[in-house]
Amino acid sequence: MSFSSNNDDDPAALRELIRRVLYGVHTSMPGVITAVGVYKGVRVVSVQPVIQQIDTLDDVSTFKAIDPIPNVVVIVPHAEDLGLSMTIPLRKGNEGMIHFAERSLDNWIEKGGVQPPAEPVQPRSHDLSDAVFVPGITSAANPITNWSDEAIEVRNEDASVALSVSPSTVAMRSGGAVVSLPGDGKIYLTGDVIHTGDLTSSGDVTGVSGIETGSGISLDNHTHGGVQTGAGNTGVAQ
Repeated sequence: MSFSSNNDDDPAALRELIRRVLYGVHTSMPGVITAVGVYKGVRVVSVQPVIQQIDTLDDVSTFKAIDPIPNVVVIVPHAEDLGLSMTIPLRKGNEGMIHFAERSLDNWIEKGGVQPPAEPVQPRSHDLSDAVFVPGITSAANPITNWSDEAIEVRNEDASVALSVSPSTVAMRSGGAVVSLPGDGKIYLTGDVIHTGDLTSSGDVTGVSGIETGSGISLDNHTHGGVQTGAGNTGVAQ
C-alpha cells in the first residue's frame, strides 16, 4: 500500500499508516535474562525480548526475534536515603518485564538527578536501548507454585524454606524447623536448638522433660552424693 500525498485524506490509509508507525513504538514486553554484569557501577542485565517483532514488506508480514538488549538497568525496591535495598539473585534464564523509557536514559544512569536527554536535537523515544527490567514475571512454563493467599513470603520454589508475614504472625521455616511469632508476646520454636554463646534470662526457665546440662546431668532426675544433716553441703549433681 502506498502512502503518497494523494492518500492524505483517505481514512483507511491514515489508519494503516498509524498502525505501522505504532509497530515501531516500544512500551513494555516480557523478556528473559541472557547475561548479568555491571555497567558504570550499576547492576545491569542483557535481556532478550520474548515477543517477536513484526516486519511488513509489500504487505507481507514476517516475525523476527529482537536481539538481546545490553546494559539494562534492573528495578528493585530501594530506599536510597536510608541505604536499604531488597535485592534478588539475577540469573541467566530468569524472566521479567522490560519497560522502555519515553526519552533516553544515558545521562540519568551516569549522573542521576534531573538531566536533559542524551540526544537533545533528535531525542530517542521508546527506544530499545532505553530499557529497564523488572524481574519476577512468570509464564505458565515457569509458574510459582504453593502461592500463599494469606501472607507475604520470601521463599524457595516449593515454599519449604520461607519467611512469612501475615496480618497476625511472622514465621520462618526450613527443613522442618519453625520459628513463629503469632503476636501473643511469645516465640514458638519447633525443632532442635543449637546455641553458641552466653544465654541470659530475666525470667523463669521451665523444662517439660529430658533437660540435661552440657556434661549430661539430667535436671529433672539426678542424685547428689555426700548427703548429711546439719550445715554441710551435698556433693555435686550426678
